[in-house]
Amino acid sequence: MKDKAEKRKVSIRETIRVAWNPYKRLYTYVGPYKWRFIFGLALGFLFGATQGCLPLVLQKVRRRTQPSRSRS
Repeated sequence: MKDKAEKRKVSIRETIRVAWNPYKRLYTYVGPYKWRFIFGLALGFLFGATQGCLPLVLQKVRRRTQPSRSRS
């Protein structure tokens, strides 16, 4: 016996369209502060990028400061 409400596969476009509606409403409140909002987003992305690169920088520093171990 099948369920009365069959599940249908929703396309990715429809999913994005439906999920975008609350953000459109919130954007109306951001209007007067648009440039501050964009500046904050840009700084957030910059922070994320620098934090993502931090392990690479620490690895390079560690390689230069610690003597290499020779296997004997």
